[in-house]
Order: sequence, then structure tokens, then C-alpha cells
Amino acid sequence: MLLPCVLLLFHVLVPVSGFFRPPIPFSTSSLTQQQQQQQQQQQQGSRNVGVAVAAKRRPAKKDGSNEDGDDSVAGPVVLIPVTAKRKQKAKMTDAEDEEKEEEGNAIKAGVPVSEGQDTAWEDFIEVFDPEAEAAPSLPSSSSSSSNSSSSTSSTSRYYMNKAVPYYFLRDELGINENKMLRISLDNPQVLALSVERSLRPKVAWLRSALRLTQAEAATLVGGSPGVLLLSIEDNLAPKLSWLQDDLGLGIEERRKLVMRCPRVLTASTGSLLMKLAFLKDDVGMSRAEVQRALRSMPSLLVLSLDTLVDKAEYLTTEFGITLQDVGSLLTRAPALFFQSLDTGLKPKARFLRRDLGLDTDSMTFLLRRMPRALNYNIVSRGRPLLQYLTRGPLNLTREDVARIVLRAPSLLSTDITSPRFLILLQTLQQATNLPLGPALASLLQRFPMILSFTAPRLEASLEVLTQDLKCTPAEVASILNKHPQLLGYRPVAVREKLEALKEIYHLSKVEEGREAVLKSPALLSYSLETRLRPRLVRAAEAGVGLEKAVSWLPLTEEKFEGRVVRSSTEPISLADTPLLRQRSNAKLRKLLRTKPITTGVGISTSSSSSSSSSGSDSSSSSSSSSSSSSSSSSSSSSSSSSSGIAIAKSK
Repeated sequence: MLLPCVLLLFHVLVPVSGFFRPPIPFSTSSLTQQQQQQQQQQQQGSRNVGVAVAAKRRPAKKDGSNEDGDDSVAGPVVLIPVTAKRKQKAKMTDAEDEEKEEEGNAIKAGVPVSEGQDTAWEDFIEVFDPEAEAAPSLPSSSSSSSNSSSSTSSTSRYYMNKAVPYYFLRDELGINENKMLRISLDNPQVLALSVERSLRPKVAWLRSALRLTQAEAATLVGGSPGVLLLSIEDNLAPKLSWLQDDLGLGIEERRKLVMRCPRVLTASTGSLLMKLAFLKDDVGMSRAEVQRALRSMPSLLVLSLDTLVDKAEYLTTEFGITLQDVGSLLTRAPALFFQSLDTGLKPKARFLRRDLGLDTDSMTFLLRRMPRALNYNIVSRGRPLLQYLTRGPLNLTREDVARIVLRAPSLLSTDITSPRFLILLQTLQQATNLPLGPALASLLQRFPMILSFTAPRLEASLEVLTQDLKCTPAEVASILNKHPQLLGYRPVAVREKLEALKEIYHLSKVEEGREAVLKSPALLSYSLETRLRPRLVRAAEAGVGLEKAVSWLPLTEEKFEGRVVRSSTEPISLADTPLLRQRSNAKLRKLLRTKPITTGVGISTSSSSSSSSSGSDSSSSSSSSSSSSSSSSSSSSSSSSSSGIAIAKSK
């Protein structure tokens, strides 16, 4: 019985004797390259290692390789976690493995994968890349074996089979990374849209409807990405039709308006209609005025209607303007309606009333004259300017400053602490030798726009007087005292008028006309072609001097022609001069009406009788001589009287 049991136990234990053998030490050198790759992939799957690659799509050549020379599939690479659980679910039979291998070969050859194939993820393709970074290998007994395993190891990359919205907007449309980050944070719904069914058709429609370039389309979408969430048939097309039909904007005007304010396309149609009704019906603006307002400030269409109504009511009550004036303000200074009431318009109105002392009529005049003045920071800059003009060496009153502001409202934006203002005053003082005192204050009162000039602009105007006309500082001060507006004329236009004086009166130098400019600086304010040149040519042909012709320039055309005719043909009687018509002088009038004959005749007869008594004896000769002497004396007396009248006339 014992022997059969031993034999039975031997036959059972011999086939499984391999389980009792000692374990063979593991060495990577004994494995082939394919076995090492399979082992590393299994280790990578067991550790739930994810493959993260982000590369730009590279175009493939005809032979299947890309521009870099490798055989990797062209396309953006996406981060896909590969877990052991997914790999276990994706196991296939031997026949499926062969199909997978054929598919991988087709991908490497550049053949697209057909839709409808059963893969782990429908939108991704797994591609074997031998040049990718290898997964960490097991520790080996020798360094040579570890080097060989790391050099031959590889991993898999996963490529998108469909276009991604992020890469479409960034790479194909050309939106920069900063705007893409804002789109990701503010409008993440855009990145969830389909590229082929939504994004690409909308971008193509916008470019066609507005005639946009690719750069302009990128700017439009980057500035207002919510446009891509709208429907073409329900939102985009009706709004562009509204801009064309109701506002009368052409294709170029629509393109500019949408590019400057893309939010017009995202605004609701009802709000746009209500704003247009307010502008036309309540304010009384015409279509042309609405177009001008939108050209200067397209964002008026996205401004709240309540904001528009509140600003219009405040301006009409505080500044005393009408609703028609509100329409003019929207056309001339639409930025006024984007200011806050509490921090913008109300503090400025208090400054004008309390600090400058303007009444309602003056504020209405100011707003109608220059509505952009309320866009300036008049509180922080106007108050220091008021203190400088009233408390400084200029010593102006508050009423004088108010009149200056009404004449030049842009002075409210002058910063007296800036170096530009200090250099401007130094330049003016050096050219005129006027100290900071009453003389300079009078000049500023008569032409306050000087304070808004820059130093180079003022120097260019003064160079015409100092260099072209060779005027001294005293003469410059005299010219500016008579006509300070000369500093506001363009230097080029002033030089053209001086050249005209030189050409018409044949002057050798321009500076020879300095006396005429000193006598009447206002001659440089007249139009060269309509008044200055025609009148000076007419006066020069009649022989009238330059200084006299310049003094006649302010006259009307009829009076100027009369002066020129009388000066060239007959002398002017002193009784007809305007001096006697304005100031009556009875003695002078009586003297002019008296005939100057008796005194001259008596003197001439006495002289003739004395000459005849001392002369020859014949009475005929004496009588003839006396008659001739009397006639000569009478003619001399008449000539002396006429010469006296002529002298009086010239005086």
C-alpha cells in the first residue's frame, strides 16, 4: 500500500516541480528591445501616468513626413490622461490588434482616419512617437543596460481629430494670448462652440457683411467675443439692416461704427429703438445730426437710456439750455454724457457758479460757445488758475477772470504748475520786456488765448516781428498793445502778407514795411486775396503812399475808392473834411468863406505907384507897369491864399 502511494505522489509532483525552483535574478540586459518597451508601457499604465504634450500643428508632406523630417502626425496635441483602467477596457482580440496596427500605419502615412470607427475616444488619435520622452525605467544592475533602455524607450502621443475653438481663435483667426485669456475668463461659452458649425461660419459672415480683413475680424471678436454667441438670422443680420435702413449708414460707416464699438451688435434691438426715438422725438435731432453724433461717439448707442435722460434734465435745469441745445451738445460734445453726475458735472457747475461767479445766462453762453469745456478737469486746474490771476502780480478781479474764461473757455484746462506755462510767460516777457504787472494783465485780458499756446508756437509768431521786421522789444510791445490778436495768426500767412507789401510797393526788404505795420498792425488781419492785395494795388497805381493806403484799409469799398480818386485828381477842400463836419468851428468856417482880396490889392498898388514915380517920365509906361504889377500882385495874393488853404488841408 505504501508503494502505490509514493508512486502516485511522484507523478503528481514532477509536472509542477518548476514551482519549487529558486527564482532567477531579473536583468534588463536579457530582455529584447520590444520586451522592454512592453514592460515600460505596463509600468506606466499601472502608475496612472498621464501624457501631457502641447505642440502646434505641423503640415505634413506628400510622403507622410512633416517639415521637421519626422513621421509624427500633424496636428495639435492635447493633454489626455491614460489610466490602467481605460487600458484594461480597451483590450482587444488578436484580430482587433491587427486592425489597430494597420490604422496606426495609415496615420503615419498621412491617411485620415475614417469617421465611425470604434476607438477609446472619438475625438483623439493615439500615435506612437519614438522621439518622445521615455517613461522612467526600472533600476538595473549595470549602467550600460540603463542607458540602452532609456535611449530606446518611447511613449504615445494623442492628437485631436477635430478643430479646437481655442486654437481656431488663436492660430487661425489671430487673437493674441491676452485677449484669449480674457475670453476664457469672461466668455467661456465661446470655447464650447463647434468650430465647423458655429465659429467659422459666423466669422466668415461678419467678414463678408462688413468687408473686414482678418486682422479687423480678430480685433472685433477679441473686443466683443459675445458676438460669436449670437445667431446670424435672429440677431446679427437684423441689426446691420437697422443701421442701414433707420440710421442711413453706408457699408463703410457701418464698418467703422462696428469696429469702434462692437457692443452695438450685442445690444438688444428694443433698447436701440428706444434710444433712437429719444434722440429724434424728444431731443429733436435730425437723421444727419444723429449720424454726426454716432461718427464722433458710436458708444452712444450702448449708453443707458436712463443715463441720457438724467443728463439732459440736469443740463437743462442747471445751465438753462433747451432740449434743442441738448441735441447740439450730443453732436458737438457727446463725451459730455458719459460723465458722472455726482463726480463730474455737479462739481464743475458749482465751481463755475461759486468760484467764478457766473450766472445762469453766462453758463448758458459758456456751454453753447464751447461745450467741450465741461470735459476738462476744470475744478483741479481752474481753481489754481483763478488764484494765480487774482492773487498774483497780475492782480485781476474775479469779474475780469470770468470775462477771460467766457472769451476763451479752454483756459480752464491750463495747468499753471507745468513747466510749459512757466516757459510760455518767460518767452513773452523776453520778447516784449513787459514785467508781470498791469501791462501784461491788459494784454491777457484782450487776448487770453496766449495762455493756451505752447512755447514753440508763441516763438514762431514772435519771430515774424523780431526777425523778419527787425522790431525791437519796445516796438513788439507797441504792436501787441494795438493788435494782440496778431499772435494768433499763422506765421506762414503773416509772412505772405509782408511779401505782398514788398512786391506791390517795390520794397528792397521786408523790414522796410515796418513803419506801416507799426502804424496799423491790423493790416495783417485782412484777407490777402479779397482785400489787402486789391486795395494796395489800386492805391499804388494812384500814387498813394504805403502808410496812407494802410490807414484806409478799414474803410468800406466806396469810401476807399473815393479817397483814392480825390487824392489822384483834385485837391480836397478843407471845408469838406470830416473834421469840420464832426467838430463845428464858426470862426474857421467864417475864415474859409471870406474872400482874401483887399489886403493883397492895397499892398500891390502902393508898391506900383512908388515904382512908377522913380521910373521913366511917360505915363503910358507907368500905367502899364502899374497895371501889370497890380495883376501880378493879385495873382500872387490868390496863389498865396490857395497855397495857405492847401497847407491847411495837408495839416
